[in-house]
Amino acid sequence: MHFKYAFKDFLNRLRGKKRHGPVSPGHFELALDLARVRNKVLAEPDPQIKAFLLFAFSFGAISKSQIFQDAFVQWALNGKRDGFFCDFGATNGEFLSNSHALESHFGWSGICAEPATSWHEDLHRNRPNAKIETRCVWARSGEKLTFSESASRELSTLTQFEDSDSHARRRRGAKNYQVETISLNDMLEQHGAPEQFDYLSIDTEGSELDILKAFDMTRWRPAVITVEHNYTANRKVIHDLLVAAGYRRVLPEVSLFDDWYIEGRVELPV
Repeated sequence: MHFKYAFKDFLNRLRGKKRHGPVSPGHFELALDLARVRNKVLAEPDPQIKAFLLFAFSFGAISKSQIFQDAFVQWALNGKRDGFFCDFGATNGEFLSNSHALESHFGWSGICAEPATSWHEDLHRNRPNAKIETRCVWARSGEKLTFSESASRELSTLTQFEDSDSHARRRRGAKNYQVETISLNDMLEQHGAPEQFDYLSIDTEGSELDILKAFDMTRWRPAVITVEHNYTANRKVIHDLLVAAGYRRVLPEVSLFDDWYIEGRVELPV
């Protein structure tokens, strides 16, 4: 098993998910799982991949991200404190959150945006210090669009994108309702974001490209961008768009269904 799948399998076991076999019930088996992954990481020949994964191990106790996006941000920005993030979709502010650890442990502040209404009460409770945006981030502001809230709420999306990736079947039977939209440019403006901020996390289950095409990257310059692609054809288009805007994709070997980008001013530790 390639190290990146071994690492993800270990995380799933740690979180109690059954993927590549039964969940180990005892601490001894869990320790063995960790040791196996550690050995694979230590044997990794690429020094940059190895350095990040070792950092992610140390970050694991506080990480809320699905695949250590929060650890990547801290690794890429050399443990930055008091940074600024913009995180959407933010779920309930804790579940699969790419910004929770940054805010809770490193003094960051920023915006959490989430249009799914069933998350809103918990989002406000879990992230009282964040700026909460409940309008749906989209290419343009002020539109009324139909949002599809799936039983697997993290897969919720605008109805026009519910069949856009491999999760289409899991979105069947979703609850639909109208949402008001806001552009990424307007959201940053209205919430007082600095023009050169630190981290942009984009996970909207299909609308990422449309949002980024309308994003003014001559004005707004996040140092780090993580964007979900779910292995769709839009991955290459997003890549070309961000490269043309002065960003560089890094660590695609470990980012799986995400792509991770850094702006030109960012120098990675290795």
